[in-house]
Amino acid sequence: MHVLAIVFVWTTTMPALIVIGPVALNFYKVVLLIALVPALVTCIGSPTIRLGAIELFLFLYCVWAAVCFSYNHGLGNSVEPIGVIFLQTCGAFLLAKAGCRTMAQFKRILRHIMYALTLMLPFVIIENLTEISPIREVFKILFPIGSGVIDKRLELTRVAAGFAHPILFGVFSAFALGAVWFAFKRMRPLFVPLIAYSTFASLSSGALIVLALQILLISWYYLTQFLQGSIPFLRKRWQMLVMVAIAMYISIDILSNRTPFHVATTYLSFNSTSAYNRILIWEHGTANVANNPIFGLGFRDWVRPAWMVSSVDNYWLLRAMRFGLPGVTFLVIALVIYLWSLLRVDLPRGSHAAEVRRGYAISLVAFCLAGGTVDFFGSIDPLFLFFCGMGAWFYAAQAGRPRIKAGQEIPKPHDEAPTDAMPGIAAEELPDEQPTADPGPHSPEPPKRGPTIRTYP
Repeated sequence: MHVLAIVFVWTTTMPALIVIGPVALNFYKVVLLIALVPALVTCIGSPTIRLGAIELFLFLYCVWAAVCFSYNHGLGNSVEPIGVIFLQTCGAFLLAKAGCRTMAQFKRILRHIMYALTLMLPFVIIENLTEISPIREVFKILFPIGSGVIDKRLELTRVAAGFAHPILFGVFSAFALGAVWFAFKRMRPLFVPLIAYSTFASLSSGALIVLALQILLISWYYLTQFLQGSIPFLRKRWQMLVMVAIAMYISIDILSNRTPFHVATTYLSFNSTSAYNRILIWEHGTANVANNPIFGLGFRDWVRPAWMVSSVDNYWLLRAMRFGLPGVTFLVIALVIYLWSLLRVDLPRGSHAAEVRRGYAISLVAFCLAGGTVDFFGSIDPLFLFFCGMGAWFYAAQAGRPRIKAGQEIPKPHDEAPTDAMPGIAAEELPDEQPTADPGPHSPEPPKRGPTIRTYP
């Protein structure tokens, strides 16, 4: 399953289609189809991978989407979109959960995301400076390819690489910054500029927001880490950040003659035209949700002025428009439970696992928040759910472990040695910076490592 997970990541960057009769499938959909049943069997049969409330709400989201499609278009016309949404939601999440079960596998998938960006870099530079897309031209020789967009901003071509739109390439380039920053400290000088340039090359405000949010969250962590010695309450850094955000929202609402949403949209867009269009999308989109709150619109066209384009640059709003409030609520609940399950796992403070979990959470939160400024369509839609499932091993690794009161000692078996690793994290998966001594030819075999449960008062 791990190999299929890596193949899926690579195929999200490819524009090629496989045509089977009247059906044209992207490469990533073929991988999801191949992996669906094995991933489900793996998740059901594994003692550590449990299917619970998260999967239940994702399933309810897909079921409700099927109800909305059938209500709006009839069951006969809805079979294909129903299958696609099950595949790209439940299929992508289960593939990540079954194919990413240890720290080593998690970091390997992140490396392959960076390898993909590195391989695309020379073609990205060419496309950025010209209007030629070498990746699409090469794939066009061998396969049918999906539609693409050529656009220019700031005298440069917006790079789409192998994606259907520049914004998708930008999101792919930016979304893993936080996870990469904390997982690969030695590789920061290489990976961070690569991510930054690739994101910029898309010339997409939505992608730059994904990147900027992660930079702000990383900076906030280091700032509070530096100041917490003199200001103890900064140990609750994330609660403080939420309070600061709420305070800023209230202040803008009081001091400005525009709503905080209008202010944020104006300053987070490349130009006034784009900002105005996003505001109109929000106003008319929410009106459509209010008029169709239960079953949504499905794929029916939404009501708007005739001169407005049909695209909706808001992932969460579009889900509410298509599947009504119940649909988007099921999806949000699933992600909230997932994030809560991820963050409540007790990890040794300062351990590499805790660092990687922090970076992953930063990337995931930024990914979710950026959905308010961009729609994750095409290959980014299943990649979003796949990335959500990539961190399930953090809480799955502690499945079935007993809760221990603070200060209670846990006796170790005689063949266990202390370790900072949690289940699923082997010694070779600890940070690259950890020195290792040469054991020598006559050194005894090291003792086996076993799980250690640590508690903190």
